[in-house]
Amino acid sequence: MTVKDPSFPSFNPYQAPHAPLDAHHAGVQRGEGQATQLTIEHLRGTSPWVLFLSILGFIIAGFSVLGGLGTMIMVPIAMTTAPSSGDQTGMAAGMGIIVATGLFYLVMGVAYGVGSYFLVKYTQSIGRLVASGLVSDVEEALAAQRMFWKSAGIITIGLIGAGILMFIAMMVFAIAMGATQS
Repeated sequence: MTVKDPSFPSFNPYQAPHAPLDAHHAGVQRGEGQATQLTIEHLRGTSPWVLFLSILGFIIAGFSVLGGLGTMIMVPIAMTTAPSSGDQTGMAAGMGIIVATGLFYLVMGVAYGVGSYFLVKYTQSIGRLVASGLVSDVEEALAAQRMFWKSAGIITIGLIGAGILMFIAMMVFAIAMGATQS
């Protein structure tokens, strides 16, 4: 009979290997450590395109806000220069549609600006990741990307709702105009 030495770990060749399930159990805290080169290269490859789209988004936002403000300025000018004869109800409804269109362009400009802001944050996070190679910078980049997609989803839901409301408003306007013509 042999006596087992307590300082020697027991080894069972038939036992399944055991590994920690996550980085926390392996002694690595969340956000610590190095990102893989492949991860860095994939994100570095998207960075120019993300920056390009964010710049385009800011340009579209600027033109949209200018268009909305121009449309809103046009309403008082049109009201003061319009002839007093004619169908005042139809003219007021038409001006209401112009105001709604101006507001729509203003809201769209803000929406594009918000989305573009999150794309810039994403690009900046990728730049920090390329410089440092840290996993925490990957997490920061993914958080910025998540905020972009969240805002894009909210904006899409808002656009669908606005489209439905505009459709209903146009139908009511068409019915009202048809009723005044009869």
